[in-house]
Amino acid sequence: MHPAVGEIVVSKKGAATIFDFGEWSSEVASRKNPDGTISFITIVPGDAQHEYVYAASAPLTSAPR
Repeated sequence: MHPAVGEIVVSKKGAATIFDFGEWSSEVASRKNPDGTISFITIVPGDAQHEYVYAASAPLTSAPR
């Protein structure tokens, strides 16, 4: 959870990865950084450019069917 943005719900639609911030959602692209971390970049235009740093809070798992 980030104090300015809140939680992010991550989902897949076909090959697309979607970040849902509640107020808005966006498809994202990923980029591997020189230090080994991965950045996710929203590819749907927003109102302004911001950077929010998150840390994983739980391992990625598939939703139950």
